[in-house]
Amino acid sequence: MKYLIIILFAILLFSCSETTDTKPEKKMTVYCYAEADSTFDRLSLTRNADFNELITQEVLGISGAEIKLFENETEIGLLKESEVENGIYFLDNQEFKFVAGNEYELKVTHPDFPYVSARTVCPFPLDDIIAKDVSSNSILESYEDNPLAVDTLEYYPSIEVSEDPLLFFNFDESSLDKNNGIAMIKYIPLDRDSINFLEHFDDFDDLDISVRAFKWEELYGKDNYNFFISYVKTWWYEFYCAKDHFIVLSATDEAYANYIESSHNGNNLDVYTNVENGKGLFTIKNSTGAKNRYRVYIKDMKTDD
Repeated sequence: MKYLIIILFAILLFSCSETTDTKPEKKMTVYCYAEADSTFDRLSLTRNADFNELITQEVLGISGAEIKLFENETEIGLLKESEVENGIYFLDNQEFKFVAGNEYELKVTHPDFPYVSARTVCPFPLDDIIAKDVSSNSILESYEDNPLAVDTLEYYPSIEVSEDPLLFFNFDESSLDKNNGIAMIKYIPLDRDSINFLEHFDDFDDLDISVRAFKWEELYGKDNYNFFISYVKTWWYEFYCAKDHFIVLSATDEAYANYIESSHNGNNLDVYTNVENGKGLFTIKNSTGAKNRYRVYIKDMKTDD
């Protein structure tokens, strides 16, 4: 028995000495959400976190990287590092704009991390957009056509989702085929300081789950997004109660379409990335086409009655 205990102790000691380091491999994460016909004003570069570290840009941001931007394999320039935010980089060239149809690549090097790169193609905008008020069957006037136009949309607050949307947007679906992307609609509340969606309801938990998905209290006043692969429908609960809103329709690139699809599969480990040898996403959207923007006033009929 004595010898058996000694043998078992020796095996345990040997196995402990052979234990491998379980720290994850050091990798850089690149996040860059760019827009067509716009300057390159923000890229986030971070590392993976160690145990008990705060997951913030300030803590995980990587300083001292060399980041180059290429357009159709021609070098555009070297990104500069922000002096006030850790791990944030920008292109110090106000004349540069992302152009639809052109391919862009980021190349990132750092002495302490493996080299990473990311590619995407700037998408073309949505074509032949028609925005319609469903209740009145009237066509909305776009901001591009008339910057002073404000269309009024009437709704009755309810704890359930109505079958009929407030707005219907149609567009040429072939414009998405050019990009292998999806359509994105963005709702921007213009009066963020006086939002009170729950004024009509006694209990937030009584609301239909589709309504709650857009109305979490901590999201009040923030921009909302939704995504479609053909026409776009908009319901009352996607807005912030009776306020002025700006609506922007964009076409995304293939990278963002893949990212959205993978992020809805329920497995965070399989979220799409187009960053080779690293993590993150380099993506460009395009909202520069005709009739991509609208201003609407959401009229609360229950309050006004």
